[in-house]
Parts: sequence; C-alpha cells; structure tokens
Amino acid sequence: MGQPIPTPTAPMNPAQPGRLRRDSRTWRRIAAQVRARDQDKPCGICGQPINWNTRNPNAGDAPSVDHIKPWATHPELRLDPANLMVVHQDCNRAKGVKRAALPSIGNQSRNWGAPRKRSLTQPHAANEHS
Repeated sequence: MGQPIPTPTAPMNPAQPGRLRRDSRTWRRIAAQVRARDQDKPCGICGQPINWNTRNPNAGDAPSVDHIKPWATHPELRLDPANLMVVHQDCNRAKGVKRAALPSIGNQSRNWGAPRKRSLTQPHAANEHS
C-alpha cells in the first residue's frame, strides 16, 4: 500500500516516492532524444563545450541531461523535453536542485547586488556646496 504505482510514462522510484527513476526506459529514451537534439550546443549552465567523445560517462566534461526547472518544484515538467538541456556532469552535480545559472557575460563594472554604504554619523558641512 505504501508503494507508489508506476505508470507506463513515469516509472517511480520506490526509495523516493514521487520520483522518476533515472534508470527507467522512459527516462533513457527522452534523455537520448535531448542529447541528440543538443549535440552541437555548449553546456546549458557554463556555456563551455561538452566532450561528446569521452568513454567515461562520469567524467566532469561528459554530457548529462538536466532539468531547467527542477523536479522538486515542477514535477509536471520532469519528462518534458523543452525543460531538459545537456550540461557537463560537473555542472549538473554542482547545480543540484538550484536554478540553472546563466552563462557568464563578462566582468561586472561593480557589485550591483551589494548594498551601498552610507555614513549617517557625519553630516555634510554647512558650507560644502558654497
């Protein structure tokens, strides 16, 4: 009774109820389609080339299929090819369930996200603008 019922389109992982099995035939088929679709694209996280010729599927620069919007927050998109992208194994591992980072567009001119420091203890001099 406690075990989820697998469906033909989403075989479930009994160790984690509600989670699609990564070794399921359905996942392998969809992942293969995404790898074929994205074969000429760079990593969807870091923007660097993917090593499609590696013999080690666990190598850091090997291709891995990842969810753009994570399963945890968007379970309805877990088998949607439009929500999948090819990334490096290392980028996928580092990302975890966080949102995908945008590829770097260069150096920032300053830290735009940091609050600006303002001194409230030293008022302007009365004749400063005279």
